[in-house]
Amino acid sequence: MASTTTTAQLVAIRDKLLTAINKLAEDGITSYSIGDQTFSLADVGSLISQVEKLDKIIALKDRTLGGRGRNRITLSKFDG
Repeated sequence: MASTTTTAQLVAIRDKLLTAINKLAEDGITSYSIGDQTFSLADVGSLISQVEKLDKIIALKDRTLGGRGRNRITLSKFDG
């Protein structure tokens, strides 16, 4: 998904999810709808984890983390 989706699209999706979290955090709000999808207070944890995943993808696409991808061990240059 991240290779074909633009950074602007990912930011727009993340912003909509953040709006849902903020609306659900208000007093008296028990559900919030985005299009045909409705979220409740029970969904806040899932929404937060989705936002965190999107933040990581956005940072990787923009290279704002200072890295080139995920940190994985490789033995391609192992001399032992």
